[in-house]
Amino acid sequence: MHPSALVVWLAALPSILSWRAQSPARWRGTRGVALLGEQDVTEPAVARLFAEEMLREAHDFWAAPRDAGWVALDERPGLTVESIGVDEGPFAADGLLLMRAAATVRVAGAHAGGDWGARARTADAIFELLTSPRGYEIIDPLTEPDGHAAPLARVPGWRWPHGRLEVARAVTPSLPGLLAPREFCVLNAIDIHSRTFSSKSVRHASMPREEGPAAPVRFGVARAPGARRAINTFALRVSPADAGAHLEMLNYIDLQSHPAVSNTFCALFFRGVLIRLERQMRRDPLSLLV
Repeated sequence: MHPSALVVWLAALPSILSWRAQSPARWRGTRGVALLGEQDVTEPAVARLFAEEMLREAHDFWAAPRDAGWVALDERPGLTVESIGVDEGPFAADGLLLMRAAATVRVAGAHAGGDWGARARTADAIFELLTSPRGYEIIDPLTEPDGHAAPLARVPGWRWPHGRLEVARAVTPSLPGLLAPREFCVLNAIDIHSRTFSSKSVRHASMPREEGPAAPVRFGVARAPGARRAINTFALRVSPADAGAHLEMLNYIDLQSHPAVSNTFCALFFRGVLIRLERQMRRDPLSLLV
């Protein structure tokens, strides 16, 4: 388990236990949305096409106005978190929410009113950090760090020379008495030009297979002992801002447990990312002020 994972679990546990039995109805908003389903990534051309759909989906959700059905869950200086029900498409029956966040990332040494070039370089550096192995640990400290070190496969030829497309496998540890280990396989689409990163669960030969007549995945590798699948959609975008950068995120997670558990983890997720990111920048500010 990553050293910070236990801290994250313990911090989330009181909220999960108190909200587990609550209906998330007030979080669902007045309208629903559909998410792209899991794609069978069987060849590079499929991966490249799906990556374009992933980025388009993320940009559309960020562009949607709040009155399109979004509900504010958390509004504080420097961070806004909103949610909407996923009640259309392949995940409509799961009772889960898509959440988005807009955050201000404060950078020591960056000053309001600085020239555009300096602000753009700061945004570039933050995006580069967040799409590195260290950045993946900032985003998700629960995932075993070995999964961040190297992707299972690289897909060439996507948005060259500023695009990176990778297949990766993630395993999260168990929470005794609440959750067994979770594992999933994702397609990571990283576009440096737009500073956008989208990651989505896919079906791939390197992911854990499922047995039985109704199994959605009949190919793949052996499952980790005791583990269950999880499903995730995540995206982030970084843009220049005064005295730092603007960070937008999306997250949808299905832990294959009670919907309140998945929704609560999702709601708590964004503030944790911001705290860990700013902590990393305080430790190594020179890496951002390029």
